Amino acid sequence: MALLTTGCVKGTTPTYTTEIEGSAFEVRVSYSTSYDNGSSSGHSTLIERVIEVSDDGIVVEFDFAEQTSDSAKAREWRYPARLLVTNDGEVELVNPDELAERNRNWRNQAGFDKSACGQWYFTWNAFKIECDPYSVVSELESYNLHLPNIHEGIEFSEPGTLHPQTLELAEDVPTTLVATFELDPEAIRMDRAEEDVITAQIVGPRDLTLEDALLDRESEEVRGTLKTTLELDGNNRITSRTRVTVISIEFDDGTNERMTSRVTTHRRLLSED
Repeated sequence: MALLTTGCVKGTTPTYTTEIEGSAFEVRVSYSTSYDNGSSSGHSTLIERVIEVSDDGIVVEFDFAEQTSDSAKAREWRYPARLLVTNDGEVELVNPDELAERNRNWRNQAGFDKSACGQWYFTWNAFKIECDPYSVVSELESYNLHLPNIHEGIEFSEPGTLHPQTLELAEDVPTTLVATFELDPEAIRMDRAEEDVITAQIVGPRDLTLEDALLDRESEEVRGTLKTTLELDGNNRITSRTRVTVISIEFDDGTNERMTSRVTTHRRLLSED
């Protein structure tokens, strides 16, 4: 069973939630990234439904947005996916068998056998041939705004950072909380090495192992910060999360590279039973 803890609060296991069974939300993730030599941006949208509220946590379902075309749905096997978000912030996949069956059908239609699992290919973008149904848990991390017991003054942690930080109040209306973290340089190097492996797999000219890619990157001086901003509604539900990441890298020859990325997740109520 795959577990993921994201944006967690230390030392809290609340059993109360203001979520209401049957509620539906539009969740939109927008991103922009700027480099020294260019930039990119985009967005994606899913519909979230609150399926069950219990003492163990809540079960939410993420599915395609209404405007998603049939052809786009045919290229994607992961949705609908149901997640249990426990009271301590862990996330568990509820319907792995259903996703595994859809994945097999998707691979059969695309002509991929099991040997293709984990490989990358390129059309208009780079795509991984993913066969593990539990991979959807990490894929949905940017959409999940269910964080337990959020309020001013608590100790809060983010993935890929070195130490938890205290959430501070930035605004009263709407309630806006902020924290700034130091990124883990080793996590950044790992991400960059994995990108190198993917690029080599798609365009060549040589096979590249992750170990060799890490060796190629080990001399880089890496620093980075992450600023997280959370907006809450009157029911203490997170309606918006913005993560701004700034990474600077110094190379052996004295040159520098800088990257700034912004990922914003908006959760908008559509209906509430």
